[in-house]
Amino acid sequence: MPASWEWDLTIQDFASLKDTVLRFRARHDPDRFPRGALGTYAILGMAEQARAEAAPHYAPVQFPNGLFRSCGENFRLEHAMYRSMHELFIHMRIEMGACIHLQRIPEHRLSFLDLLLNQPKHVAGWIESLPWDNPWGSGNLDMDLAFMFAFEWKVMGNPRGRDALVAWFDWHDRHIDPTTGFWDPHQTGDVRRQMAGAMHQFCIYFLFGKELPHPEAAVRATLSLQQDTGLFAADTYSHHGMDVDATLILTNIYHRYGVMQREIRACLERVFPSNLKCFHPDGGGCNIVGVTAPDWWSTMVRVTIAGWCARILDITDYLGPWQWVQRHPFITERGGAGLPDWDDDTWYDAVDWPRPENSSGLLT
Repeated sequence: MPASWEWDLTIQDFASLKDTVLRFRARHDPDRFPRGALGTYAILGMAEQARAEAAPHYAPVQFPNGLFRSCGENFRLEHAMYRSMHELFIHMRIEMGACIHLQRIPEHRLSFLDLLLNQPKHVAGWIESLPWDNPWGSGNLDMDLAFMFAFEWKVMGNPRGRDALVAWFDWHDRHIDPTTGFWDPHQTGDVRRQMAGAMHQFCIYFLFGKELPHPEAAVRATLSLQQDTGLFAADTYSHHGMDVDATLILTNIYHRYGVMQREIRACLERVFPSNLKCFHPDGGGCNIVGVTAPDWWSTMVRVTIAGWCARILDITDYLGPWQWVQRHPFITERGGAGLPDWDDDTWYDAVDWPRPENSSGLLT
């Protein structure tokens, strides 16, 4: 940790954690509620306020093929290069997440996915074509593809999205590494990047309450990555991606499967105070302490970690009105425990996703 760094010593409880978010907003976006704050405000128990404030500023503008305008127009799924595809999928994730939070159904279904939606047998080949020499990067793409399948099915009303998800889960159940509980098709042996990738695929399992093949192995592998700082990125203090990835895996498996609870609690007792050091004195959370400025994504990550840890550790000062309704894959706490079957209509209420009433007649 940089010797000169001063963290936000005012964070003492849930109220002051909430205050650092409000101070960050006042400094960076006082007049408009940004989309990046939706998840943060929902976690803090302010979901309806988030919806009310964000709604006037957001309209899901699309091209006819279903891509949102922020993603660009010229894209072919089967010929996309890794970097352009990565950026496109992230923008799709942001836009779909905003639609879900705001209960908006966009005009056009995601027809650019039809190569896979119409022929689910190709899903496995597409997954295997990802650059698995970087299981972290591929894990992002892998999750976002499934998230789009889920959106196409559950929000746009296209049952072919369900068929594609069945193929997606089948590949992952067959290719998971039982020794780590993660995916590493190219056998890189890089457990840290495997973990950071697997968190993304786990989110899809948790979103639909599907059984994770090797939860205890995933816990053991994740615990092995904790650093002297108490967080999970090597040689830094720290990296929000590694920290939220590891904490999501540990907390969700803790609640869903109850394995290695003593070891997980001991790990989180170090995570909790270390994570609080990643809040800036002027408000908001940082990615890497002393290196990066606060931003909305880092703030959401740091607030989320604090809430997950507080629940398990029973840190009562931090047990404010957290909301863990799974509107977005990263907002999950109980590993999908108790979710209705994905074919049950009550699934929508459990995850607070919009129903496809306005999508009839859009299929081509």
